Amino acid sequence: MRNGNKKLKKTSAEMVSAGKALGGTVSALLIGEGSSAAGAELGKYGADVIYANDTADYNADVVAAAVAQLMKDKGFTVLLAPHTSIGKELGIRVGAILDCGVIYETGHAAKRR
Repeated sequence: MRNGNKKLKKTSAEMVSAGKALGGTVSALLIGEGSSAAGAELGKYGADVIYANDTADYNADVVAAAVAQLMKDKGFTVLLAPHTSIGKELGIRVGAILDCGVIYETGHAAKRR
């Protein structure tokens, strides 16, 4: 989830809530300036674990590779991303790296085989 203007975007909270509806532990990744501070707010929406990267530099290929590696390392099976240009950009890249499908329009869900 990309943090906007050092504030938590509504779509970030929506994705955490959607993750909670699926059940299990919800881990959230925030990227962008102010992410560490905004991450605490995600706990209110049900995020169990929050990963934050306060970088101002954004590169879709680098971020997708990092997300895919985190998913592999932690054994995550579902990726939820908001239906935004950045969410779609990352969803398709992570899906390609992990060789998994991506579902659009409902908040992307990428499930590993």
